[in-house]
Amino acid sequence: MAASLDQIVGHESQLALLRRLIGQGKVAGTYLFCGPEHVGKESVAMAIAKALLCEVPARLGCSECKTCREVDTLRHTDLTVLLPYGKSQTFGKDEIERMRKGSQLSSFHGGWKVGIIQEAHHLH
Repeated sequence: MAASLDQIVGHESQLALLRRLIGQGKVAGTYLFCGPEHVGKESVAMAIAKALLCEVPARLGCSECKTCREVDTLRHTDLTVLLPYGKSQTFGKDEIERMRKGSQLSSFHGGWKVGIIQEAHHLH
């Protein structure tokens, strides 16, 4: 289950900024999370997805509504998560193109669309 923004440990200044931007509706089109392995980059990205897509916007990811549960299971229609695959840990050209085209379409639920590329350093 993906943590909500309030459940993330560490990254206090970054999370405070993200909470403020989400609350003001001033979310940037793209964020890049950099750093060593196992510091929580993926957890923060998923928490942002949950906060943006949650049915209870004031909660910034309640973890209880249908939408949050769909994010937790990676089944929300407005969430796309790409993972590298194979021995070479690469991304398929078709998957990247599908994500790019999908990002240009309207949201299924009339809100945000979120795309997460895990291990993006494997992109060519």
